[in-house]
Amino acid sequence: MKNLLLTALLGLSLLQPARAELYLEAGLEGGGDTLARSTLDDRLNAGGGMKLAIGMQTWLDASGASSLRLDVGYLWDDVSGSNGSAEIEALTFDAVYLINSGPHSFGVGATWHGSPRYRATVNGVTTRIDYQDAIGPLLQYGYRFSPGLELGFRVSDLEYESRAGTLDAGSFAVYLSNGF
Repeated sequence: MKNLLLTALLGLSLLQPARAELYLEAGLEGGGDTLARSTLDDRLNAGGGMKLAIGMQTWLDASGASSLRLDVGYLWDDVSGSNGSAEIEALTFDAVYLINSGPHSFGVGATWHGSPRYRATVNGVTTRIDYQDAIGPLLQYGYRFSPGLELGFRVSDLEYESRAGTLDAGSFAVYLSNGF
């Protein structure tokens, strides 16, 4: 599946090679079901954590009213306590169609979380849960406050499934990117 996503990203970037630009993103995501909690009440949530992503963005028309943004990323979070630690991680792929109006952009698309994995070690006992790949819709708003610098908010809705059950992995994110 990872190879398919990378092939799709490369293929789409070849559609308009002169108009495609590098896209970089750093974000914080929160929400979803709680997987672990430390003694200081720090929480580890499904679908939450820090995200770093790289991809491409391209204008879809000459006026700049619409654009397409594709990125692959890595989402992770961890929590530690006196009796152990827990972490969650996933690969991500986002595809977002954007409508641009001045410094504002409104987007709709989908997010895919590949190979989500939870691991916890508490009092010397390790638990690991591998979830199935998950896909869900996303909505986002971005504000370009400087050329090539965008601050935005994103909401996604997806679920992580495993033999142990289903978890809400939807999230609310704040991101900083070089969006145009």
